[in-house]
Amino acid sequence: MSAGKPEQMFSRLKSRGVFLFFLIFSFTQTVMADSDAAEARRFLGLQFGSISSPLGSDDPFAFPLGMGLFFEAHPLLGDVRLCWGGSALYYRFRSLDAEFEDSFMFQAGLTAGFDIPYTIDGELAAVFTPCFGFKEYYREYRFRGERSSGYRGVAVMGARLSLLVAGALLIGFDIEYNLLLEEEPLDTLAC
Repeated sequence: MSAGKPEQMFSRLKSRGVFLFFLIFSFTQTVMADSDAAEARRFLGLQFGSISSPLGSDDPFAFPLGMGLFFEAHPLLGDVRLCWGGSALYYRFRSLDAEFEDSFMFQAGLTAGFDIPYTIDGELAAVFTPCFGFKEYYREYRFRGERSSGYRGVAVMGARLSLLVAGALLIGFDIEYNLLLEEEPLDTLAC
């Protein structure tokens, strides 16, 4: 066993522990919201996104496009309130280098934040949500015909601006800073 393997195993266990913490937190918060369902709003929907190349380094892939599902639970909006949710996205990367083939990534995780609502004439119009979270990704690519894959944790920090339409439809835009927990951490931006 090489010297790097115990460190890699510890890093993976640590990232799984953070993910498990967020999962338990999300579950307990949902149970608490269920006990007073009149004070919670829940949203299930489609999510589209893109991730930048690692900042400050060259990357053989173009900005990927992603699509997936998200779930969010929000207490009755009116004051600054806690919110939580989860998402799962599938990304497709287009190769910019002849030695690499197109690639894909599956990313899933949990987020928590707090809502700051904005009202117009007493009606909820928009919500600003600073948030943080933790995700795991699985990535696969081919280099010179050889298939490679891997998975890592991603620490997430960002903000969302959402518009609530007719009290039932949530339309929003997120911008995130992602810290990929590689052997040497990498920074990316996502929207």
